[in-house]
Amino acid sequence: MKNGNARRLPTRSGCGCSATYGLIALAITAAVLLFGSVLAYELIHAERIYPGISVWNVDVGGMHVEDAADALRAELDFDTPLVTMRGQDRIWAARPADLGFQIDPAASLEPAMQIGRDRTWLENLVTQGQLLIYGVNLPPVFIYDAQVPRVYLEAVAGQIDQPPVDAGLSLDGVKPISTPARVGYRLNMDATLRTLLPAVRELKPVEVLLMIDEVQPAVSDAEAARTQLEALTAQPLTLALESPAEGDPGPWVVPPEDILTLLGVYTADDGTLEVRLHEEAVQSYLLSIAPSLAVEPVDARFHFNENTRQLEAIQSSQNGRALDIEASAARIVQELLAGDREVALLLKPVEPRYPDTARAEEIGITAKVAEGDSYFIGSPTGRDHNIRLAAKKFDGIVIPPGETFSFNHYLGEVTAEAGYDESYVTAGEQLAIEVGGGICQVSTTVFRAAFWGGYPIVERWYHNHRIGYYELYNA
Repeated sequence: MKNGNARRLPTRSGCGCSATYGLIALAITAAVLLFGSVLAYELIHAERIYPGISVWNVDVGGMHVEDAADALRAELDFDTPLVTMRGQDRIWAARPADLGFQIDPAASLEPAMQIGRDRTWLENLVTQGQLLIYGVNLPPVFIYDAQVPRVYLEAVAGQIDQPPVDAGLSLDGVKPISTPARVGYRLNMDATLRTLLPAVRELKPVEVLLMIDEVQPAVSDAEAARTQLEALTAQPLTLALESPAEGDPGPWVVPPEDILTLLGVYTADDGTLEVRLHEEAVQSYLLSIAPSLAVEPVDARFHFNENTRQLEAIQSSQNGRALDIEASAARIVQELLAGDREVALLLKPVEPRYPDTARAEEIGITAKVAEGDSYFIGSPTGRDHNIRLAAKKFDGIVIPPGETFSFNHYLGEVTAEAGYDESYVTAGEQLAIEVGGGICQVSTTVFRAAFWGGYPIVERWYHNHRIGYYELYNA
């Protein structure tokens, strides 16, 4: 039932609008404040690293790049010894800088500066918020110079490296003395670097064992050589002919100090020293005694038969002898090394140039080319004897083609011991009595044959005056 006089209840619609407006205003205000805060945050960090970022545990958030670089340098001190390197009996403290490591602040901070800026605006805001909550720790960027640690380790190696010492031999007079070998040491740079560099990258105090190699000596032992050398020089060496004849020279005694000159010390394949006899040195020594053992061969002497044009031997040839230097040296080396102290020398025969069997056509004799004559009838007994004796010296000798004939060589010594008598000789412009008077007639006769044969005369000595004997019977 309607009652016109009934009262209406008031509505709340006006109050609801005011609350809504208030909330909207509050939201707008909050948004403005948030936006303002974000804008202010962005403006403040426009040229700064966002908070929450660290590089190698160094907080660089909120810093300009230059300040952050200073902070990194201060915290990551590469000039403070960090690595302890241990050798055999000492240690070395090395800085990262000594080993080629330096931090690159610009490269290390470039990623830090990009975080929160390298995506969309909204994604960057999210990233910046996460940084504030969780943070991030970035690895640094190092500069590594591979040459620097090598230079540093070379200096260390100069204090470590020791060259090996070879075993050796020395002499105290003739007494051999051996010195022992000693192992050397050398820093293995490559192996050390392979161990060292990973440890340095951690930038934490660390101890590293240096890799040191032993260097073995080339000659490891000399004692066996000392023993051998001592045995070789303990007693003299005696050299003699195996079956000496009367009048033969020898023996020859080689004292220990001279034996040493025949020896040499060499490095064997197994790294030990060994003593060897120098066969060439032994031969050189034998050359010094060879002349005393030499016996010249004697050529056969011949007459030329002009009818048969053949040689007729008037005196047989004789073999000579000579020291066989090579065979004797080889025997000395063999027997001395075997411990023998007496060694027989070896001789070899020397055949004559012209044996009894020589044939005229073989040596180029085909006819008589020239002859020289002189007469000594009426000579004193001594002169006659001397001429006959000297002439025999030249009877039947053969002069090889191209060889220079020497009268004095075949004549030999002119002495009383050689069988010559005293007689007249020409002494300048006068006559005198001397041993061998008359021999000059033999040489003059030989000269005549050479002259008429057309042979070149290399040297001659003549009398200062004429001798009557030379012209007897128009000779």
